[in-house]
Amino acid sequence: MRLFAPLYYKDFKCIADKCKHSCCIGWEIDIDGDTLSRYETGEADYCEAIRRSIEYGDTPHFALSADRCVHLDSDGLCKIIKNLGEGWLSDICREHPRFYNFTKAGLEVGLGLSCEEACRIILTSGGYSEIAAIGEVCDTARANDYDAVAERARLYAILSDKTRSYSARLEELYSVYGDPRRI
Repeated sequence: MRLFAPLYYKDFKCIADKCKHSCCIGWEIDIDGDTLSRYETGEADYCEAIRRSIEYGDTPHFALSADRCVHLDSDGLCKIIKNLGEGWLSDICREHPRFYNFTKAGLEVGLGLSCEEACRIILTSGGYSEIAAIGEVCDTARANDYDAVAERARLYAILSDKTRSYSARLEELYSVYGDPRRI
């Protein structure tokens, strides 16, 4: 299956300790099953600290201390990466703020606006609407019948129509997608 991404995607890299609004603060950080198994059986020195930090329940996750992941050091860096390397991160830590959507053409990856560095890249990108093939993925999921590519083109066409006022463009968006002021 082909993998697509916006042109700016290649510019994203976590800014770690330079981030003013760390994704390691204020969120419960879940641990996927494969990573949990690695943590439970790992023999590296830091694995014991990881095991002590896991809270079990419906979804295993790292404990928080003063609303921060216990593996976030005082400099804003991840102790798991520092001690074991990026390969030991759970799925959510490795992937955030990326998201994936299946389309008729294949799988698309994008960046969510919940990350300040992703916002900076998206909002300063001149080619924000340009999507390119960046590789292949081995994914058994089927492509989506919904044509997100065409819908995105429609949305961008409305937003980029400089012949109309900004408020007129917003009103058209509201008429097509719903008015968030009424939700």
